[in-house]
Amino acid sequence: GDPHDPAYPGADLPQRPRVPARQYLPWNSFLKMVNILELVNRGNVPRDVAVGLYDSAGNSVNLVTIQVPARGQRDLILNDMPGFRRDSYGIVTLDYESDDLDGRLTFYHYLEGVANRYDFAYTIPFLDPVTGTTLMPFNTYQPSTQPGEELHEVSNWLSIVNLDTENARSFTVYRHAEDGSILFSERVSVEPFARVDLDGGHVNPGRMRVGLNRIVPDTPNSIYFAQLTRYGANAPAGFIPTKYSFAFPIFARAGGASEQFLPISIGGGAKNWLELSNFSNHDITTGLTLYDGDGHELVSSLPILLHAYSQMHIDAGAYLQPGSSGSARLLSADTAATAYSMHYFPGGLGSISAMYGTPSQASKTGPLSGSYNLFLNMANWLKLINTSGTNSLFTVKVYSAGQLVSKDFTLPPHGSLDLPLHSNEMFGTQPDTYDLVEVLGGSLVGQVLRIRNNPQSFDYVFPTPLNP
Repeated sequence: GDPHDPAYPGADLPQRPRVPARQYLPWNSFLKMVNILELVNRGNVPRDVAVGLYDSAGNSVNLVTIQVPARGQRDLILNDMPGFRRDSYGIVTLDYESDDLDGRLTFYHYLEGVANRYDFAYTIPFLDPVTGTTLMPFNTYQPSTQPGEELHEVSNWLSIVNLDTENARSFTVYRHAEDGSILFSERVSVEPFARVDLDGGHVNPGRMRVGLNRIVPDTPNSIYFAQLTRYGANAPAGFIPTKYSFAFPIFARAGGASEQFLPISIGGGAKNWLELSNFSNHDITTGLTLYDGDGHELVSSLPILLHAYSQMHIDAGAYLQPGSSGSARLLSADTAATAYSMHYFPGGLGSISAMYGTPSQASKTGPLSGSYNLFLNMANWLKLINTSGTNSLFTVKVYSAGQLVSKDFTLPPHGSLDLPLHSNEMFGTQPDTYDLVEVLGGSLVGQVLRIRNNPQSFDYVFPTPLNP
């Protein structure tokens, strides 16, 4: 319907948000995706959250207030909200008064024609809006080695959301090749509080290429949000896919940190590649160290030269023992180096059944919190990395049906640990529940990895973050 028609759901609501919201998240109903807003309350009292639903033109279509229980989680299915439309996209705003709130927007895509199966799932965590120049890597390589699938498209869709509620903003997107050279540039205008989706690399330069998208706003203080989502389809370009092997989002950022960490793993038969990027206009050298789960060095301070806006991909899985996990450490003189740890899971005969990626991040000091979700028969693994050079004691607290299980774990220097949050024996959790998890002590990075099995491999695998 027409959002200016009085009969349109939410027509009596303000057509622009009057003040900046506390949090913005992009919703997307294309491909019949289910959008679930997950709100986590780390505090000791219930908290109200005002949820605003806006269409792609920035018009308000619904507004509802929900309460998130103390030290718990509340989920809201956006598809069930009046005004939510299929084959569309827009923005969700969240307003709340407490710093205890965290969360994410999670997307689930059903496998067409097969009951109780999913093509993919991924999540967008709470993120701060960005200003100035930001970058995101693209990758159109088809990871499947199954004959006949080499031409299947890996589309890269670039989304830009203008968070200015009054003024249109213009951006120039520069696309760089793997060696840093410029391939393409495009200038785009985005209306107030609206969103546009662009080719992020699958059209230009096309298949089997990697590089960077660099977003430069005309006005440096423009507030915006941008992401690039990779979709692995089962059809070549120009044909309509009937299924997808994976989908995964990457979020715009200006750079990394001088010291950053990532998980590495070949558990579940995965292949694990590190995608390293230089987000600056000058050459840099970053040192790469790889550790096994016990903190032993597999690769020690390997110097990697990255030219301006260039990329390098490294097979991290080649250094790990079968089925094992570990971590990677990047050390640079500046903050221009960034990386993603990409995991590809086999589905038989060389095909890919699922994938996920984790961005490099600086070490954090606990307490950190997140949540687990055991609906849909999911397994949830808490992955922790001790980023310090000393033995560290960590306390893991898992809440379930009003009960708390607390366990202590000691990690060696640069050691890592995978803990099964789905284990009733270890943590007292139950199927078809979700709740809070907290980690206290030491310097670390961590995440909760959600996995849904299928008879051959996995329907999907994706991480949710732990945050201070």
